[in-house]
Amino acid sequence: VVAKGEPTATGTKPGPGIVGTTIDVTLGDKGGKLFLRPAHDTVASGTVTFAVTNAGTMPHEFIVLRTDTPANKLPSGDGGQAKETGRVGEVSQMAPGSATQYLTFATLKAGKYVLLCNVPGHYSLGQYAAFTVT
Repeated sequence: VVAKGEPTATGTKPGPGIVGTTIDVTLGDKGGKLFLRPAHDTVASGTVTFAVTNAGTMPHEFIVLRTDTPANKLPSGDGGQAKETGRVGEVSQMAPGSATQYLTFATLKAGKYVLLCNVPGHYSLGQYAAFTVT
């Protein structure tokens, strides 16, 4: 689990002293389709934990970008990967069936975000979601 800036990231569930909102996120692939499904697409600013599970048959990763660019319009390069400008946190590649990983932001600021898997080809195949912090 990798994080930069203000988030703290662990591979373990936050302890009982952590307050805030937890957003379950499921990454996967089924029937040739890729998906990234957050349980909610809006959250209040403050302490936010993403509980990320790979329910698919291939490796996936979870990246949080702060951007005003619509989720389906991010600049991309070779290999169908989005440019990661505005990245504020990441859960590195997760093997299929691996344990849920946690990415906690002490203060996730209000704004527009894109949640995505940036394994080569996955963004271009639709593995992303818009996310708003109010």
